[in-house]
Amino acid sequence: MSDYEVKAKEVTPQRVAILRDRIESYSKIGRLFKELRQTLAQNNISLAGPQLAIYYDEEYTPRNADVAAAVPVDAGADLPSGSRARIGELPGGLMVSVVRTGPWDDFRPAYQAIMDWVEANGYQIAGPNREIHLQGPPSGVSPEEYIMEIQFPIKRR
Repeated sequence: MSDYEVKAKEVTPQRVAILRDRIESYSKIGRLFKELRQTLAQNNISLAGPQLAIYYDEEYTPRNADVAAAVPVDAGADLPSGSRARIGELPGGLMVSVVRTGPWDDFRPAYQAIMDWVEANGYQIAGPNREIHLQGPPSGVSPEEYIMEIQFPIKRR
């Protein structure tokens, strides 16, 4: 039995600024967020929601991970050509979701709860997962108060 409430929900497409790269380890994703926020600030683009990480590898990849840092932006936002970041649409659709509270160091139980739910309910993973940082370091709260939503797109088997 899991300590997490796992649920399926529909999410709408979302316009985002996104910076995708390969990083040495997951702990290095902070540099992508920093670069993305600097790029947006230099182009006078405001964040329109919480930042999120997107993980493109199909399985856990401790080295050379294919990831992206993203933030929602308003409809008129645009970046100059030549920028490492781009503006695009994050697809919507049916997602399996878990909200977890606490330090960002051990996500395994939350991810396992999602995988168990997917298997038990006749679904399969249908794309890259997202970690939406609802409350984290920029808010000034302690790590015990961090809040993150983990989402995976799903479809029926």
